[in-house]
Amino acid sequence: MQKVLNLPNKLRLIYLFAYACAVCWVPVFALYYKKAGLAGVQIGILASIPPAIYFVVQPFWGFWADRIGRKKLLVIVMILSASVFLFFPQHGTFLHLFLLTLALGIFWSTVHPLVDCMTLDMVANRDERAFSFFRMWGSIGWSAGSFVMTYINLSDNLVFNFRLASVFLVLSLLIVLTIKPIKSGSETNVFDFKISTIRELLRNTRLISFLVIALVIAILTAPIWYYTSIFYSDIGASSSLISLVYGLQGLIEIPFFFIANYFIKRYGLYQMLVFSFYINALRSFLYAIVPSPQLAIGIELLQGISWALMWVCCVEYVNEVVPQHWSAPGQTLLWSVF
Repeated sequence: MQKVLNLPNKLRLIYLFAYACAVCWVPVFALYYKKAGLAGVQIGILASIPPAIYFVVQPFWGFWADRIGRKKLLVIVMILSASVFLFFPQHGTFLHLFLLTLALGIFWSTVHPLVDCMTLDMVANRDERAFSFFRMWGSIGWSAGSFVMTYINLSDNLVFNFRLASVFLVLSLLIVLTIKPIKSGSETNVFDFKISTIRELLRNTRLISFLVIALVIAILTAPIWYYTSIFYSDIGASSSLISLVYGLQGLIEIPFFFIANYFIKRYGLYQMLVFSFYINALRSFLYAIVPSPQLAIGIELLQGISWALMWVCCVEYVNEVVPQHWSAPGQTLLWSVF
């Protein structure tokens, strides 16, 4: 039993359940607001809160990570996030849902970054390839969570998604509690996001130019990430079919996270980056003209290029244009922009 639940397997299970939690609510967040009776503008405001908060609270959580340790902080934000999930109602006022979304954004925003930090701290010799194998279990968890919901008749009650998200997050939390924290001196400094660091990064014109491009791409592709559930619902897809769509996305991502580096070496980083941008444009165009949810599922085959390949290219580009000791805050800026 001890061999089965060794440290590597514990880390894999943490990723699996944490991303299974995410897929329960992140993809259908906008659809939940719509079914709760909110107007389009209100949906846009609420849907923007979690990603916007990430950048704002990063220094705050970084301070507490240094103060009390990453494992303790991860346990706290997991408990708080799992609790907030339980308070989402089937119907609610804009103010009520605004406060819940704000709380969820504050606590949830640091769950995945802390899981990444903890894994990086414990991966021997900081082996990036070893880390990618652990991160792969996040995609497996995303797919598994989607397929679980595919076989559950959710009908119009998306509140169940939040309840299931809480269950998956608690399962991840229980495994986190069994892991012994490492000494703070050996931790990877991913949360180094001080004013002096930001000032130094802002002097890097290549980085800033790329972040501006990344910001434009993020804005133009936002409908894909935040409103796909509403799109499928509007063209007649059931809740189970919507869950199946996100499960397929996760499965398609997995191989591309591993073959992306081959394509980059074979065809060039810049070429693959531009190619992924074009595929995102094609994907948006196809969504605009597809007549049925059954045909729309075929569009999801582009997920590997439009997301996995694009993200690997973005990460590699930032690593290329910033010095190695600025790599962590550089990646934080990239993530914040998206």
